[in-house]
Amino acid sequence: MKIKKITFIFAIVLLFAFPGFINEIKLDSNKKEGTILGSQSIKFDKTSAVPANKSNKKFPNTKIMGGVIPHDARMKKYIFHFFQGIENQDFKRIILLTPNHKEKGFGKIFTSDYFWPTEYGLLKSDKEFINELNKIGIKNNYEVVSGEHAVSDLVPFIKMSFPEKKIIPLIFKYSTTEKELRKLKTKILSLWNEETIVIAAVDFSHYLSVSEANKHDEITKKALLNYDYQTILSFGKNFNQYLDSPPAMALFLMLMKEKSNKVSILKQTNSGYLSNSLKEPSTSYFEIVYY
Repeated sequence: MKIKKITFIFAIVLLFAFPGFINEIKLDSNKKEGTILGSQSIKFDKTSAVPANKSNKKFPNTKIMGGVIPHDARMKKYIFHFFQGIENQDFKRIILLTPNHKEKGFGKIFTSDYFWPTEYGLLKSDKEFINELNKIGIKNNYEVVSGEHAVSDLVPFIKMSFPEKKIIPLIFKYSTTEKELRKLKTKILSLWNEETIVIAAVDFSHYLSVSEANKHDEITKKALLNYDYQTILSFGKNFNQYLDSPPAMALFLMLMKEKSNKVSILKQTNSGYLSNSLKEPSTSYFEIVYY
């Protein structure tokens, strides 16, 4: 009886002293091929699936090679507008490029070949494609990738819009170098086929008033229209005043420079306009297609 009491007390102490311990056990138990990420399904409100507002420009009636969309789920109309525009395209895999906002993990670029649970079912990762990326040093890190909201917030949108598609999530630390991006670009291009599309889920100017954000957005926009990844990579430590992942966007532009000929900015806005707070810190958003 005494031993049971001591064991019980030890368990309570362990739980409060190491609150992540139980969660780690749950996550570790999922470390199998084709495992579902995490222990909880991602919640998503079906009422979010509303038609987008009329776009500033018409969606090109041609094959889209890649796109830039927000990862902020509040910008669902931009997200769905893009997905509606590509819904009739014949592709099977989505390469999803995003920031690593919290700069987590040992390394610079991470992916995950685990499955993503949503209320619409499991969104599968393209394991074969990801295994090839692993061969050049791109690390599988299910915990870091599943904890990145730029990925997890978009997963339900993707599963609902494209139930049979697979994803290759790639998240980038700010310190990722041009050399590392070029190496990854070469590998992706070697695996690219007609069933591939790439999406950069990136939000733009942060923390500035609308007038200041607009000035920074003009610089970024010029780079995006001219496939100018070197300017994107030159923003330095103040990169968030322009966009939240220069490496993700630079890789996207490297790929699009090889795979597309035209660019069209369909939508552009700022949270300040949406909330009528023009002098408060804001975030800018774009919807762009490359074809």
